[in-house]
Amino acid sequence: MPWPAFFLANEGYALAPKVDEYQMPTVWAVVSADDLTQRKPTKWAVRTGWTSSQPNHPFRGYVVRTLGYKKVVTIAMDYAFGWEQVGGFQRTFEEAGGQVVQKLWPPLGTTDFGPYLAQIKRDADAVFAVMVAASSLRFPSNIRMRG
Repeated sequence: MPWPAFFLANEGYALAPKVDEYQMPTVWAVVSADDLTQRKPTKWAVRTGWTSSQPNHPFRGYVVRTLGYKKVVTIAMDYAFGWEQVGGFQRTFEEAGGQVVQKLWPPLGTTDFGPYLAQIKRDADAVFAVMVAASSLRFPSNIRMRG
């Protein structure tokens, strides 16, 4: 039987209990959900890639010290990957002296980001955005349209 393909963080979280129950050796090649190998690891899976929050840890001092941003709004897709990406950024950004002043969570599949863009606090220094799949193409075009 061919192995199913797991790609999204939420898919990994949903399937992890079954991986353990059936003692099914699994490779998390793409699924980057933090807890699958951290706080709630499965004995039957191996991660060959990275965790969702990991790429954002280097922002620790860069955004605050180099760019000079103190207040940031985050906008990320409303599912495990988006939450963990924002969490990794927020933790290190705030440890360096910055403050996340607002979090916006459009659902997966959002085509019009206008209502979310309209909510962004005007006194923020920057926006930290996490988009996936087609949303990563739609989001910038929504910004240009509202310029």
